[in-house]
Amino acid sequence: MMVASSGAILRASRLGRRGLLPGSPKLWHGGRVSGAPARNTATWSLEPAGRCSWDQPVRIAVHGLAPRQPVTLRASLRDEKGALFRAHARYEADAGGLLDLERAPALGGSFVGLEPMGLLWALEPEKPLVRLVKRDVQTPFAVELEVLDGHEPDAGRVLGRAVHEREFLRPGVRREPVRAGGLRATLFLPAEPGPFPGIVDIYGVGSGLLEHRASLLAGKGFAVMALAYHNYEDLPKGLEILHLEYFEEAVNYLLDHPQDPCALKVLSVQSPVHLGHDALTHLPPPQPAASLAVQDQQHNQGSLQGLLLGEDVQALVHLLQNEPNTQAEIDVVPFIGK
Repeated sequence: MMVASSGAILRASRLGRRGLLPGSPKLWHGGRVSGAPARNTATWSLEPAGRCSWDQPVRIAVHGLAPRQPVTLRASLRDEKGALFRAHARYEADAGGLLDLERAPALGGSFVGLEPMGLLWALEPEKPLVRLVKRDVQTPFAVELEVLDGHEPDAGRVLGRAVHEREFLRPGVRREPVRAGGLRATLFLPAEPGPFPGIVDIYGVGSGLLEHRASLLAGKGFAVMALAYHNYEDLPKGLEILHLEYFEEAVNYLLDHPQDPCALKVLSVQSPVHLGHDALTHLPPPQPAASLAVQDQQHNQGSLQGLLLGEDVQALVHLLQNEPNTQAEIDVVPFIGK
């Protein structure tokens, strides 16, 4: 069994801190929002320019500022239930009136220092004790960006706005609801022809059916079944009784799928019972290749715990592709909705 332990909070900023790879395209210059000759307008620059995957880094810059102009950047989004999440940071433009978050440190706000992706990972709920949960992976999150003149709390008017969409379902990835027998699951298949490595993705306490991790991993070439086993539809509400035959049914469904997985792993968040390991050892030979348990740890920094971003997805992909019995560190923190 492969066991992945984690003691670190998910931080998308590790992506931006290193910047784009050599040869990356130049920044895209968005449309000007308002016009005035006295440096009262600003233009957002985002790379990539259009919608991108949630686990993909974005380079953020603001053009058209006055030399050394103090500004405040704000980011916000609403989840499917209307809960509002916000982040802000104070910056100063360079001598040419450019603010590039890969080079300019935040002077205060939701975070401090050089954090190119800080406006995303630092999003906090307007109401306490609310987690950011992606309930429908078929629609993107729309992040609204604003640049304000001056530093909050004394910031002036809005100089420019932009909307940045981040998706969980990459083009071509297939999403197939599974209601075979007693199974309550969703299967995600990559766009390219199979066979694929197969994963049964199981969450811990309070799970329901969470698809965000499965959809992102399918975009990396895995056939992934997001499996609910309690607190969903007609499944039991609690964890008093668990039948391992249910997990055996899920594994066999994936093994018998026409795409013919070339290998199978069970990816589970550690709960009071080690579902991933138990589900595999309960199966008759031949058993799938390996199971993977990811520790469920609680942190207080940021509200984006559990949303796999950038290097965290890459680390998980690397771990899943390792040989069985390989131990590795991975920063994955699952989230549970309210």
